[in-house]
Amino acid sequence: MEGLPLLCPYCKGFAQLVDSKVIYKRGGYGMMYLCKPCNAYVGCHGDTNMPKGTLANKELRESRKTAHAFFDKIWKDKHLTRHQSYKWLAKSLNIQAHKCHIGSFGVEDCSRVVKLAKTRLIELEA
Repeated sequence: MEGLPLLCPYCKGFAQLVDSKVIYKRGGYGMMYLCKPCNAYVGCHGDTNMPKGTLANKELRESRKTAHAFFDKIWKDKHLTRHQSYKWLAKSLNIQAHKCHIGSFGVEDCSRVVKLAKTRLIELEA
């Protein structure tokens, strides 16, 4: 499988398509794009070379994990469906639903997701 020309936002070099075991030291996570000088990476959808989001350095990966931890609780705890949760988040962030993907968000957007999700969980659990 050939990779797409994925430009690194940190060093402006091109990321390489690699097996996930290059990053995680074990397989099973499919293919990923990796910018070796920056250690920025992003996973791919299924058995494709299509990135799930944008390349992320360690700080951004941690921000995205935290955002998902709070946001996913909304639908995993059966408060809303996954679709309803993303629709709510898109509206709350004032973005189009098809552009509402935490894997494409920056650190600031992830912080907003955490704050919004915390507030929403309090409302839903009341």
